[in-house]
Amino acid sequence: MSYPLPCFPVPYFKVDDQYRIMECSNSAKLLFPYSERLTEIVAPGSAAKLARFVQPPQQASIELNLLEASNRPVLYELYQQWEDNRTGHLVLIRSQHRLGLIHRRIERRKIGLWSPEPDVPSVVIKRMAAMQGPALPADASESFREIKNAISTIEDLIGVLQTDLIEAGKDAYAGLILDQTAAIKEWIASMEKEARG
Repeated sequence: MSYPLPCFPVPYFKVDDQYRIMECSNSAKLLFPYSERLTEIVAPGSAAKLARFVQPPQQASIELNLLEASNRPVLYELYQQWEDNRTGHLVLIRSQHRLGLIHRRIERRKIGLWSPEPDVPSVVIKRMAAMQGPALPADASESFREIKNAISTIEDLIGVLQTDLIEAGKDAYAGLILDQTAAIKEWIASMEKEARG
């Protein structure tokens, strides 16, 4: 069974090897602003990824941020198939399922129901698993110092990016990251106290 192109149920673009849009589905027309080239609807941060990975004879799927009609970037999984190294068939699936947990946390955080879980980075888990007995080894304080320095770097980077995140409407992500780093710092403080106690 084949569907006429306008009825294709997900965004579909038929493009040439220069990303000129030759045809598209109705769902693509509804979701994205009118464009003559696919590059016009790719978010600036994804343009290099498009040029590198969406070309003949690639067959792999990739994630790209695309600008919907609202002009806000939205994450999509792009599936590609090229014929004769000149014509690309691109199908786009919105990547909401991968972001569902983050969005739920952000919504709960906005209404004050969410408190950060003490998610522990894998490096801490590995180091703790290697420790013997109830007392922490002598080099644990050095490990904790390294982790705290890494967290401080993350917090500084978020501070630098926060203005851009606010402008892009993504400031909630910065808050989520900072909440998680605070939870890790609290966990480290409790482990240090236990080691001294």
